[in-house]
Amino acid sequence: MIMKIRQLIHILLTICCVFLHENTQARYTISPVTLHIENSKFSALSISNNGEHRAAFQVEVKLWSQNEGTDVFQDTDDFIITPVIFFLEPGNTQQVRLGFRKEIALDIEQTYRLFLREILPQDKKKRSNEISMQFNFSIPIFIQPKEQYSPNLACTYKGIKKNNIEIKCTNSGNTYQFIKNLDIQEYGKPLQAIPIFKYVLGGHSIPIIPKATIPEHAQLSISTIREGETTFTNVRLKPE
Repeated sequence: MIMKIRQLIHILLTICCVFLHENTQARYTISPVTLHIENSKFSALSISNNGEHRAAFQVEVKLWSQNEGTDVFQDTDDFIITPVIFFLEPGNTQQVRLGFRKEIALDIEQTYRLFLREILPQDKKKRSNEISMQFNFSIPIFIQPKEQYSPNLACTYKGIKKNNIEIKCTNSGNTYQFIKNLDIQEYGKPLQAIPIFKYVLGGHSIPIIPKATIPEHAQLSISTIREGETTFTNVRLKPE
């Protein structure tokens, strides 16, 4: 009986969280969701308030790198941001402008993340009997290198880890790759496309550990997408 009650509470909390997340996302619209900055060194994004109440936001940019698949963020003053803090009335749209202070690198893409955080009013923070969903959004910023875009992704099967397959993908190119799926085939017949949805930045490696089993005669490939173009990379099945 106790177990059934716990399961019911878990289901209700899950439904509540999904509802709150979708409701929060619907309150605001952001465009674009990825920023590419080239020679002009300037870019902008817009956020619209689709809700019924006034909102306040803070904008922050952090340097973005990776450590074995874990995103690492560091404080930076490489950008001029206007405005940093702003109020947004219902039905209105605010444009946030960015200016890159540094010189654009010659050989490799520079990567950052813009964090847009909703500032909750003090009265909402003090109400212990209400659930307030704070809007937080992260947008990738890519500073295009002066040299030509050069993709170079290699993926290798590493073995089994905690009953899941482990694949290591290394991006030795000079710009990011966005891994969309792990595609599994057998004798040329598609069996499964497992969503991955991970960035691997230029000059970095990430592990991929999806829940999947590999048939005896399987062929694996990684599908990546960049600016609407999909590329497939075969996975080396022999562990290093």
